[in-house]
Amino acid sequence: MAQLVGQMCVICRERIGNEIDSRFCSACGCPVHTACTSVAALQKTEGACRVCGAPATDVAPRRELAEQESEWQAGGKRRRRGGCIMAASVVFGLLGLMQFALANMRTLPTTDRHEARGNVFNGLVPVALGCAGFLLGLRQMSKKS
Repeated sequence: MAQLVGQMCVICRERIGNEIDSRFCSACGCPVHTACTSVAALQKTEGACRVCGAPATDVAPRRELAEQESEWQAGGKRRRRGGCIMAASVVFGLLGLMQFALANMRTLPTTDRHEARGNVFNGLVPVALGCAGFLLGLRQMSKKS
């Protein structure tokens, strides 16, 4: 988020000295003094922000910057979510692999094929789901807006 102090008020073109008597407009995102907002909103200039009264020349670029910032933040969240999915999938797949290996080591001496098939299934399903989850996480991380 941008810093308010030190920016210029888009209405009076004065430097904003503190955050107490100034804010970013909730509609257009322009930095404005609270006192300037009440005066400019009463004038109703065409093309100006209907909330703070900022001139149209300042409103359009600020909206574009706000949209770009929100897209960038959404991309970061998507990459983090993809990374979490990948990590969980790797752990899940490794647990399945361990179960598969341990179950087969336990049933190798026996000749009960039904038990061996069940253990193979119980081990390979988590491995397959882990691989699928890994690919899903990779896709989430590389997805464009």
